Formats: sequence, C-alpha cells, structure tokens
Amino acid sequence: MKQKVHVSNLGRGSSRGRFTMLFLLGALLSPFVGEEVFAQTSAPTYPHELTMWTGLEESPAMVDVSFHVVQCQAGAASQVMLQVFNEGDLASSIGFTLTITDVSSGQSFSHTVASFPLSTGDMVTGECGSSTHANLIIDLPAGYDGSNVSLEITYN
Repeated sequence: MKQKVHVSNLGRGSSRGRFTMLFLLGALLSPFVGEEVFAQTSAPTYPHELTMWTGLEESPAMVDVSFHVVQCQAGAASQVMLQVFNEGDLASSIGFTLTITDVSSGQSFSHTVASFPLSTGDMVTGECGSSTHANLIIDLPAGYDGSNVSLEITYN
C-alpha cells in the first residue's frame, strides 16, 4: 500500500514536528537577518576596532611588528596600536620608523619608536588605557580615516 505525504501535512499532529519546521525555517532565514540587522540596532562598544591586526615586514632579527587601529573611547581620536614579538633565538633591541598614510587623502607622517630591549619570545602590545607600552600607541592626526590607513616600516 502506498502512502501519500503532502507537504502541507508536515509538522501537523505533533509538537516535535512543529519544532522541526520552525527550526528549519529559522535556519533558512538566518543568513538574511543576521549581522546587518544587529549592526543597525546596536551602538559600537569601546574600544572600537577600526581595522583588524595586520602584520608588517619582519625584521632581519626575526622580530614581528603588527598593528591595528582602534578608537578607545567615544569621541576620542583613532590610535594605532602596535604589537612587537621577538620570535628570534636571541634577545634583541628593536627600533623602527613607521610611515603612516591616510589612504583617502594621501597625507602621511612618520613616527619613530626608539630602540628598546626585547627578550626571546617576548610580546609587547600597546593597549587602550595603559601606559605600560606607551611607545607602541600612536595618535592619528585629526582628519585621518582610521579605517583606511597604511603603514610602512623601516627598521633602525
């Protein structure tokens, strides 16, 4: 004996069937009502990350420098936060000069980080509200678009 199953009958008769249908409907619609709706209804939290962490060219002594741009407080200037990691086999002193460019306007400026000691395996990071590694925090000038900057590094 053949049994016909109609789509309109799915989910009828049991709460488990209704739950399954609702789950499937939610799964199908979730890509369309995800981040966009949430982003429109919520205010940014602080610190607010304007760019993701981006690595710069590694030094000959195997020291890595990365950066990201954040706004630490509402209404505050955007800041470049640096992270320096010594992945080499020896303790090292590291110093460098950065050229920071606002891609939108083409304006740029240079910032020098004076040489400082870094033991093997050490990682130091500039952070909002901390003066521990203040040499790794750079204020962007007024008018710079913090979400659209580029950095070039020259090791000293």
